[in-house]
Parts: sequence; C-alpha cells; structure tokens
Amino acid sequence: MTQPPLGWLTWRDADAAVLEFIERLQKKEFATTCCEKCQTCFFPPQSFCPYCFSDDITWKQLSGKGKLYTFTQIDRSFRFTAPDVVGLVEVDGVAGRVFSRIDATFDRLEIGMDVYVDFVEVGEGYFLHQFRPLR
Repeated sequence: MTQPPLGWLTWRDADAAVLEFIERLQKKEFATTCCEKCQTCFFPPQSFCPYCFSDDITWKQLSGKGKLYTFTQIDRSFRFTAPDVVGLVEVDGVAGRVFSRIDATFDRLEIGMDVYVDFVEVGEGYFLHQFRPLR
C-alpha cells in the first residue's frame, strides 16, 4: 500500500482488527467482528467482544443496509467539501450505531430513512465507508 493519508493512524498504532478493517475497506468490503461466544456483532471491529470479553472473534460481511438514527451538518470540514453531513446509522445485524459521513444534502435527510453503505476515496487507494439514502 502507499503512504496513508494525512491524519490516519500509522500501522504501528493500530491493532489487528483495525488493520484488517482498513484492508477490507480498500477492497470496498464493509465488514465487522462478531463474537462466537455470545453471537454479537459490533462496530467498530475489535479484537475482543465488548459485551462478554471473549477473544473468540470472527469476521462477518455486512449487508450495508441500515436506518439513519441522527445527523448533523458540519460547516467546516477537514477532509471533504463543506458543508458536510455526518450521522449515526443503525446497521442491520450490528449492535450499536455506526458514525459515518452521509452522502446527501442535509435537506434530503430524515431520521429513520433507509440508507446503504458506499465508499469514498480519501487518498490514493484509500477508502472510507459512508452512507447514502436508499431512495
């Protein structure tokens, strides 16, 4: 891989789950870790279960579908074009919510609307997840 974009963790700062998540994003795969013991999938991916503390973890490809839980507009954006919309998404099959960029204008969004995962290139060969409205 090329040099990570400015502001990204260096590889020595990240654990194995974060590194694998980043590698999967580069292949445009949206996945997370799941606990084999309590059968919970959680985000962000971790090397142990935050619910039962087991380290018996596997990876699961997610459908990428979800519902917009909340959102706001940022008038000054560091990485993208201002104004930028960010929000929390309840992703199908995942405990908790995913914080992400929302690829839509503020006035097109509604709490509870269906969204799906998409990917945005943030540097040469580096992708992040984002969500778009389904309709």
